[in-house]
Amino acid sequence: VHDLVDFVSEEGEIAGKSAALYAQNKLTANYHFFAVRPGQGLRTIVPQQIRVSAEKEPIELFMRVRKTEKQIILNVKSGAELLLTRKMLIVKPGEMIVVKIPIDKLADMREEINVSLEQQGAKV
Repeated sequence: VHDLVDFVSEEGEIAGKSAALYAQNKLTANYHFFAVRPGQGLRTIVPQQIRVSAEKEPIELFMRVRKTEKQIILNVKSGAELLLTRKMLIVKPGEMIVVKIPIDKLADMREEINVSLEQQGAKV
């Protein structure tokens, strides 16, 4: 469920661009698909699968947390590699979290992406 039309519009733009490229047979042939899994503290994440190719646009992940928490660190990992970390003062189930992963971080990725929350001060 989206609380703001901005997120619906943004996700629609991403889907529409990919659909147009597909219809025009302009998608890069050299790509890999990877699953995106919500881990500890997360309820949902979109997309649930990403396509990594030679394109230079960041990958955007949209997610919601299970419960309100303070002093949180959001970690995005592929195997043991930390792709992105973000400190957050507070997270709430009713508020969408959006992060952008730079495409260069995904270039050598070989495992699915796992996104999880942990309390600040805990080991990453």
